[in-house]
Amino acid sequence: MRGWEIDRVLRQDVHTNKVFQGVYPRDTLPLTVHLKKPAAFVVNTDRLTGQGEHWVAIYIDEHGRGEYFDSFGLPPTYPELINFLNRHCWYHRHNPQVLQSVTNRVCGMYVVYYIMQKARGQTLWRLLAPFDPRYPWRNDKLVVTYLKQHLKKPVQTRLLG
Repeated sequence: MRGWEIDRVLRQDVHTNKVFQGVYPRDTLPLTVHLKKPAAFVVNTDRLTGQGEHWVAIYIDEHGRGEYFDSFGLPPTYPELINFLNRHCWYHRHNPQVLQSVTNRVCGMYVVYYIMQKARGQTLWRLLAPFDPRYPWRNDKLVVTYLKQHLKKPVQTRLLG
């Protein structure tokens, strides 16, 4: 998914539009000191001048606890992301579970799914429960099917392999 598609999907949903703050390259995250919380951000791991690499999400609850969501189960490694989390969260964690297959380009769908679930009150562990890290290609199909069923406008999907 492209950034504008992710933005459109999350702004049209009655639950996510209350928490969604926008789509950003990693080097243009808001510098504001005080965020309205809860808050959700979609971040591309590339810089503004790049072509785009990988979509991740950040969710900060009303108490200032943060989550970093990467469909490959990786922690934040870029200084911009770590600094953003440290600035706005008194505590933060990441999902340690590998969800996405390396052969499919569905990371944008995973971040949409993640924010949709968080905006509906799901815990990280509960929203990860349907996925099995042993079968990432099944996880990819699961997230694509979920979004096709729950979005007002269809999302273009391209599962490879």
